[in-house]
Amino acid sequence: KTGNKHTLAGSLLNAGLIYLTTNNQQALDYFQKALDISKDLKIISLNANILMNIGQFYYNKSDYDKALENFTEALELSENKGLQSTICVARFNVAQVYHITKKFPLAIIYAESGLKIAENLKFIVFQKDLHKLLSEVYAETNNYKQAFIHSRQFKQLSDKIFNESNVRQITELEYTYKFEKEKQALTLEQSRKDAVQAAKRKEQHTIILT
Repeated sequence: KTGNKHTLAGSLLNAGLIYLTTNNQQALDYFQKALDISKDLKIISLNANILMNIGQFYYNKSDYDKALENFTEALELSENKGLQSTICVARFNVAQVYHITKKFPLAIIYAESGLKIAENLKFIVFQKDLHKLLSEVYAETNNYKQAFIHSRQFKQLSDKIFNESNVRQITELEYTYKFEKEKQALTLEQSRKDAVQAAKRKEQHTIILT
């Protein structure tokens, strides 16, 4: 029964994520239903995940108070359980809210602490996003030296991600090409064998007739 509830919560969360792409109100309905089940199951990591998606829904709606409320609750749950990856994401989300509401000192505190975790976990994408956020916050507070440092780090990581993505795509193309060539060679070999067998059967048939 617990397993079924867990599966249901996951399904509701996934449904909510689909509606979240268009910020449809139904996203919130699905997230809330998933959260109710998750709280009943006491699955902290799932609770935090759902709360962050609820926060994202409100963030997209520019309801920053409710966004911050949900992001902060997700962060507290994650910190209590020591869920480092979730802490990193939650701090980034909280920092974004403080940035857009112009509470720059708080934005810096959460972004810098999130960046340290992202670096420890080698989360390159979040490192990139946090450097970008910090470059913007420092620029808006006239700390151009730090803005430049983080902007440069953002650019370097963006290039690295782009290059790694290209390498993966090239590698995938090479494997696909190699696979297709091998498949083609096997097909040709099988065709040759089939032709040889057909010729032998024809020869045997001719001998029998004569």
